[in-house]
Amino acid sequence: MYIIITGLHESTHYTLYNITEMGLKTKFLTGALNKYDVVYYNLSEGFYLLETDKRVSAVVRIGDKPFYDTYTYHISVDGTVLGNEFIFTSLQTASIVVLAYEDSKVELYDTSGRIIQKMDLVQNSSALLKTLSGKTYRVVSSGRIALIEAFGKTPGQKTLRFITPENCLKGKWLMTYYVPNPAVEGFIIVFPYSPGKVKILYGSTNKLVAEHVFSKEDIEKNRYWIVKTRFKSRPLKIISEGNVSAIAMSGSQWRDFVLENVRGLDLLDLPANEEIKVFALTKIVIFTPYESEVTVNNIRFESGRGGYLVFTGERIYSIKANKPILVEIINNIHTDGFSLISQKDIGVRLSPVKRSTAKMQGGINPLIIGIIIVILVIVLALLIYKLKAKK
Repeated sequence: MYIIITGLHESTHYTLYNITEMGLKTKFLTGALNKYDVVYYNLSEGFYLLETDKRVSAVVRIGDKPFYDTYTYHISVDGTVLGNEFIFTSLQTASIVVLAYEDSKVELYDTSGRIIQKMDLVQNSSALLKTLSGKTYRVVSSGRIALIEAFGKTPGQKTLRFITPENCLKGKWLMTYYVPNPAVEGFIIVFPYSPGKVKILYGSTNKLVAEHVFSKEDIEKNRYWIVKTRFKSRPLKIISEGNVSAIAMSGSQWRDFVLENVRGLDLLDLPANEEIKVFALTKIVIFTPYESEVTVNNIRFESGRGGYLVFTGERIYSIKANKPILVEIINNIHTDGFSLISQKDIGVRLSPVKRSTAKMQGGINPLIIGIIIVILVIVLALLIYKLKAKK
């Protein structure tokens, strides 16, 4: 297991601690780094706390190499998954996807300030960055974007959550860049929090992938919707009448679509007093930065500041706490990882995004479609009125 730390500011000091379930910590190592510096450490399996005096970018990955296959969001310089500026270290060559939540002009810089790449992206579309493994870069965007470490030598066999444009885990519009390997089985699991129809669409074309209707009984009985995937890597969008959350997963190479085969892990930030439902084949770990009361599947637990709770034996977990928490999802681990989130940034909600003004690839902007429909209805109504008037 490795932790990779990238500096966002000059003269940043950090300390890595071993922590216990009760929140006791023991200093493991200390160090300092400047902006664009990157350090990494090979760690034994366990529980750790990273403390810094300035914000950093940090990724934990499972495996015997620091720079290898990982399916995760890179965190923005403001500490949120979505943002307009990112400083990060690429974990593979040409492995990072830009996912546009708004129409965006995106620029990729190296650490000397030289522009490596420019691109114009329409809302819901994506593009691949020209990065090299182990190198540090800066991305600046005019619109809100996500950076997803997606491709590598073993695409698929990973786990990643969908995110709303406001940087939330659940809502009525969520997106991610899904990377199922054509040789492996893939799943999307959608959890409802209120009744209504849910659609999964290709992000850049709005082509329907699948749809489902959740009833009130589904909510009461904690049911969820599983979609088996058989398509190539692309942006995926979920549009729902009620609030939902979703996670993308993939598993073995046999394509037998057995849920027990799913692999990967992810780290979710959950704000206070908000419920989230997750699927975890192996276990979940709930980290409590503050003294917290945590409810898991209707059973209440207490956890001290800086402590954690481990749960096994279930597949679906309903989680809620009175303070902000972090939830680590662990499925069968092959090679994967996740970006760390500061306790100060848990559950940060961003302002609504702007609607796209550009024409969608393979179709018309939904707003334009709506206007056309309204105009047609008005014209039709006028024709009917004139016909009636003639009679």
